[in-house]
Amino acid sequence: MDFVTPVAFFFLIGYATTEITNHRTRIKILEKNAAALNEHYQHTRYGSLKWGMILIAIGISLIIGKSLNDLLTISLMFILAGLSLLLYHLVIGRLTGKR
Repeated sequence: MDFVTPVAFFFLIGYATTEITNHRTRIKILEKNAAALNEHYQHTRYGSLKWGMILIAIGISLIIGKSLNDLLTISLMFILAGLSLLLYHLVIGRLTGKR
């Protein structure tokens, strides 16, 4: 249990560095053009939809795979997560008007 504190501290330093770098990038983009900021972060607009679809697919695969063996459950998780990413791509294409 003594290793948790150094590992957590390492991840905290990494997270703080990432946030500082992202903040500096946002400030530079805002100084250049506010429209560029919108284009830069357009892919994160529907991020929660993507992760929601993936987690629902993994949950469904766990429910279905409860009666199956472990290898089939794991492969079903990957297949359904991949299908949810394909479905996400189609949904975003229709929402943004890009096909």
